[in-house]
Amino acid sequence: MTVLTVEDDGPVLDLPRERVAFTPDGPVRMRAEGRSVLIELRAKAGATPRVYRTDDVDEAAATAFADGVDA
Repeated sequence: MTVLTVEDDGPVLDLPRERVAFTPDGPVRMRAEGRSVLIELRAKAGATPRVYRTDDVDEAAATAFADGVDA
């Protein structure tokens, strides 16, 4: 199961085999796409950013979460 939360230092993504904690200057952005939340990480110019995706979430909650974190 994948769980996306926000702690004092920023977003935390708990994956089945990995826990990813994002610092405030880490992610480029979070965005909601329907029932999914996407987290894009910063990448050097010309590199493809790494994207984490959490699916099957409530659409309104995904939008509110992404907007709140981006704010």
